[in-house]
Amino acid sequence: MRYCLKCRNEFEGERCPVCGSKKSREPAADDLCFLTEEGPLLGGMLEDVLKQNGIPVLSESSKGAALSVITSSLFEWIKYYVRYDHLPQAREIVEELLHSSEGLSEEEPEEEELEENPKEAEAGEEPESEA
Repeated sequence: MRYCLKCRNEFEGERCPVCGSKKSREPAADDLCFLTEEGPLLGGMLEDVLKQNGIPVLSESSKGAALSVITSSLFEWIKYYVRYDHLPQAREIVEELLHSSEGLSEEEPEEEELEENPKEAEAGEEPESEA
């Protein structure tokens, strides 16, 4: 594994696939590594969950403070960084959180719901006319 000194990503190979930099070294336990970039709502939840799990997190706004005040923080993207020694656990938390938040936005019923209520599932079909 390599640690990019420019964008703080962990990668394999000679050149960082994110920024293209060749300036890299072996990661140290206390290196801040890029974890994810999220909007303020999901990012706030992520930051809370990471802290609850004992993972220190650094957040960095994609905009300056003045621009955030003018345009509202809802349009802001925030980069989150954790120490290299916490990176594997933090990535698992991100995966769990993203999967659970995707489930909240689904509008289609689950297959189990359709099996329990077959008449409701068929209600959208046109009745056949008898000739």
